[in-house]
Amino acid sequence: MTSAVTMSLAATVVLAATVAAASLHGTSPVVGCETEADCLLLGSCETNSSGTKYCKCRQGFTGPQCGQLDVGAVPNHLGYRNETASTWGGLPVYVNGEWHAYVSMMANSCPLGTFNNNSQIVHLVSKSNGQTDGGWAGPFDFVDAVVKPFAHNAAPRLLADGSVGVWFIGYNGTVEIEECPGGVAPPHDVWPDWSGKQIALARSPPNSPSGPWNVSWLFALPTLPDDWWHWDCSATNPSALVDADGSVRMMYRGTMCTHCAGCPTRPGNTSERLGIATARALSGPYARASSAIDLGNASIEV
Repeated sequence: MTSAVTMSLAATVVLAATVAAASLHGTSPVVGCETEADCLLLGSCETNSSGTKYCKCRQGFTGPQCGQLDVGAVPNHLGYRNETASTWGGLPVYVNGEWHAYVSMMANSCPLGTFNNNSQIVHLVSKSNGQTDGGWAGPFDFVDAVVKPFAHNAAPRLLADGSVGVWFIGYNGTVEIEECPGGVAPPHDVWPDWSGKQIALARSPPNSPSGPWNVSWLFALPTLPDDWWHWDCSATNPSALVDADGSVRMMYRGTMCTHCAGCPTRPGNTSERLGIATARALSGPYARASSAIDLGNASIEV
C-alpha cells in the first residue's frame, strides 16, 4: 500500500486569506506583552482601560498570544488531494480569471521525510475559479513542475506586472533523487551537499502562470564550520512582501546549523528565530539584517 502524506492547501489558503485582511479585532486574555513580538507578530500590544497590556489579534487569529488560527472547519474535498504524493505548504494566486497554486511536492511518490532530496515546486490549478466564491480553496488539479528537486517552501506572490514570483529554498546543483517503491522511503536519506543551498526566486513572464520560469539564486547561506553557531546559518521558509516601488522585504526562519544545548523545548532544538532580508529589486542583491527577531523557545514556520 502506498504510504504518502497528503496535506491540504485549504488550511494554508485560509491562512493567506485571513492574513490579507489587515484590520485588528477583538481582545485576547492578558499576557503582559511589551511589543508585537510578544504577540507573535500576529497582533498588536495594547493597553486596556485598567492599564493592563494585552495582545489585540489581527483578523483570523486568536489566543493569549494570537498564535491560534481563528477559522472554522474546511470541507474535505477542497485543497489538493493526491493519494500517491506528499505535499507541503503553498498558496494560491489569481491570474487571468483562474486560481493557481504553487506547492512543494515529493517526487517519485515518496513520503514527506524525503524532502531533503525529493521536494520540488509544482503548479496546480483550481477547478472552481470564481474570484470571490471560494475558488481559491480548490479543489486543485496538478499541472506541471516549476522547479525540480531540490526545491522546497514554496511562497508564491502575484507581482505588479502580472507575473508570478515563487520564493523557495533550493539547491543550486544536482541532488540524488530517492526512489520509493510502493511509496516507502529507503532506510536512510541520501542528504545533498548543503554548500549549494540557497533562498531563490522563480518568476514567470507577465500573465503566464505556467511559465517558462526564470530562477534567480538570491543568497547563499553560511556553510563554514565557524558559521555553524550563527543564528541564521540555516535560512528557510522565505515569505516576501513586494512594495509598490519593486523593493522587497523578506522574512525567513533562521537556525544555527548545530544543536543548541541550552534550548529546552525539545531534543535538537536549534533556537529558531525570524530574520529579515531586504532588496531594492526582486532579484536582489538581498541584505540580511544583522540581528534576529527572537520569539523565545518557539518553533517557527514563516
